[in-house]
Amino acid sequence: MAFLTKPVQSKLYVSSSSTASPKSRHVQIIEEHPLNHRLEILFPTLLSPQQENKFLKEAFYYKADIPLSYFIERYFIQDYLQKGRVVAQSLAGKPAKFGPDRQRFVVQINLLEKSMIPGKKGFERIKWCFDNTLSDPFPFLISYVDSVTQETQKITFPPTFNAKKFTIELNFEKLNDIIFPDMEVIKTASQDDHWRSDIVEIYDWFGMASLRTQRNNIIF
Repeated sequence: MAFLTKPVQSKLYVSSSSTASPKSRHVQIIEEHPLNHRLEILFPTLLSPQQENKFLKEAFYYKADIPLSYFIERYFIQDYLQKGRVVAQSLAGKPAKFGPDRQRFVVQINLLEKSMIPGKKGFERIKWCFDNTLSDPFPFLISYVDSVTQETQKITFPPTFNAKKFTIELNFEKLNDIIFPDMEVIKTASQDDHWRSDIVEIYDWFGMASLRTQRNNIIF
């Protein structure tokens, strides 16, 4: 293994967790990334048939023209939000962290708050805004995930929303004849220069493996 003479000064972030753990960080990390269009997951070990089945469940989403008032309808909150998790492109309040000019804004409204019921001051203010200021429909990418099965479920839209269903394609590819680095070093985090150099080497290995480069046969 080749080591760097001096650790690279970067903001490389490394997180270690197990996909089998209820407190796995993988889901949170993926969901925090804005508007994923494509996701590539590289497992440095072979997956069991049971583990592969977790990724083979059919997943889909909708593209629809939705007025914001739809999201505060009682049946939407009761039929979807209270029984699962809805993922949708959100509105715009504070500057987004991504983009060169940071002119896109993000507003978050907790629709499960106890105050989100008709007649309450906060609810009525939001409803008035959606009915009078932001009344035009917006294009949304939206999906609904059942909280028990963790599978995407059907959403019933009014015909005027022009909803179209898209299936998320999952492709598995096994990379053979590749020498894997020792991933156990990730679990022993420290400020030691040697450890930091190992982490950078592992990060580089993931990059070369995803590019299917032949160099990963000789680095480790």
